[in-house]
Amino acid sequence: MKKPVTLLIGAGSHAYALLDIIKLTDCATLCGLLDASNEESERYGLKILENDDLLPSLCKMGGTHFVLGLGSVSYTLRRRQLFEQASLRSP
Repeated sequence: MKKPVTLLIGAGSHAYALLDIIKLTDCATLCGLLDASNEESERYGLKILENDDLLPSLCKMGGTHFVLGLGSVSYTLRRRQLFEQASLRSP
């Protein structure tokens, strides 16, 4: 079975935990990270897309899936917005 090409939204500690699970289970091929607040160009061995507006790039990179790695304790508006944007782009 072909693994889905997946974008991980977020590049912090929650995203890292999800990345670790994805690598351990070998359930997806990660094509990059999306993190608007990050100034690095790469983290965890993956390219960082620096702007949430680049979410449509998921399709251009051959991506078909996303994992929302943006942690939250109480404020969830940005999580919901990113989920909705990504959902519109995914098959």
